Amino acid sequence: MIILSGGGDVLSFTPPEVEFDARTLTGSDDSFITLWDDSSGNNRDASAVVGSGPVLKTNILNGHSICRCDGGVTGLDFTGNSTDATITVIAVVKCTGTGSNFRTILADRSNGSNAPLFGIRSSKIELHELDVGAVGVSTTSLNTTDFFTVAVTFDDATNNFAFYLNGTADGSGTQAANFTRRFAGIGIRGGNLDRFLGDIAYVAYWNSVLSSGELTTRFNDLRTVWAHY
Repeated sequence: MIILSGGGDVLSFTPPEVEFDARTLTGSDDSFITLWDDSSGNNRDASAVVGSGPVLKTNILNGHSICRCDGGVTGLDFTGNSTDATITVIAVVKCTGTGSNFRTILADRSNGSNAPLFGIRSSKIELHELDVGAVGVSTTSLNTTDFFTVAVTFDDATNNFAFYLNGTADGSGTQAANFTRRFAGIGIRGGNLDRFLGDIAYVAYWNSVLSSGELTTRFNDLRTVWAHY
């Protein structure tokens, strides 16, 4: 659940499966992130995939800390749900990687077929099904200097997908997908591939399509917290 920055109240909307908010990270600047607490209440804390993990950078975005991924073998694992067929993902990120390499924000860690991947490729948000291809791609190209709120919804019953950029609709359509695996990694997918390059301030996902009202409220709250647009 997103914690409001003002009074510490909690939004009484659909709770996420996992929620990682960089404001909860502790440590000194440039220290390695070996553990990132799950704020959802589901106790799915994320730990370093290999070695020391990504790096904590302090006082980066509206005075808050962020998680920095350098594109190396860094990322974080958590225990996901059984399958993630219908989903909503929301993240606040700055991707400094360009080109056609997929930059993973959330992904399955088994590297098996029909795994959901959410990230950025060729400067656009992409929802991808491993071994099948892109389910959908957003409309607007992101620059490498700013933080953005990026989001996607996918309804397994209708195969409808929709992207959002900084709270505004940014492309939608219909594409069949057969997600049979789960999100279980931040900044890296199975096989330690498709690593994120850039900064992650916040990421959460739901096993449902959030209503327009819930999406609007969450986008507005993230804008209040991070002040990135």
